[in-house]
Amino acid sequence: MSGDAPPWLELQNAMLAEPSNASLRRVLMDALLEVNHPRAKLWLEGGVGTAELLGPLVDVVEPGFTFVEGWLHTARLKAGASRLAGHPLWATVEVLDAAGDSTVSSHPVMKSLRTVSRSSAAVTQLPPQLEHLLEHRVSRADVIALSSVNTLPRLTGLHVVIAADEVASLLPRVAALTSLRVDLVDATPESHPHVVERVYRTGVERMAFGSFQGRLLLEVWRRGASYDWHATRDLHAATAEVRQRVDDAHRFLMWQLRALGVST
Repeated sequence: MSGDAPPWLELQNAMLAEPSNASLRRVLMDALLEVNHPRAKLWLEGGVGTAELLGPLVDVVEPGFTFVEGWLHTARLKAGASRLAGHPLWATVEVLDAAGDSTVSSHPVMKSLRTVSRSSAAVTQLPPQLEHLLEHRVSRADVIALSSVNTLPRLTGLHVVIAADEVASLLPRVAALTSLRVDLVDATPESHPHVVERVYRTGVERMAFGSFQGRLLLEVWRRGASYDWHATRDLHAATAEVRQRVDDAHRFLMWQLRALGVST
């Protein structure tokens, strides 16, 4: 360690290399308290944290970030964030909106990451401890990988943007999930009715089906021995033709739910 470096810096580097080590975190925070470091003040008093504590990450993280126990916990990336992929301060982030980036979310430094949305990384490149993979546009290779519980073995929540014909390949994985959402990129509920039926029959606790680029969303969840549901239609700025297609699809979904034994 350089003679000009503060004495707590070595402890910080050690903690960031092993962010799950609670004992090491406490020792570091004690050292930061001794020098009245802003991070220690945030830990003691709470609050949302300041950009100052982001360090170099301030240039690549959107406003709305959150800290937990003095360390960055939740972040949404700005464009160009890849240039800081692998920075040690990412090590404590548990929730990341990758905003289309692939390099930050897939870097080995992301030891705490539990939830990632909108990453463009291949699923096999993502941290193995991931629990929720959201808004992920999957390739054929991703679908094949996700069909095995050996890929992201701790995954319990999955939201994919997917071709309708690929959904069946994911079904072997559904038993290990508590929630699954599929957004169809090339189909409507009427053109591929098997999607809802096959996912429903897996018995997954929570399921959702999106179409028309999110304009129509059906959510279904288990409540005891039965299921509840909620359908949302977003017709803002939609053309008359799109409105009609969404309304027709909504009616079809209501019919399909009744056919599956769900009260509408």
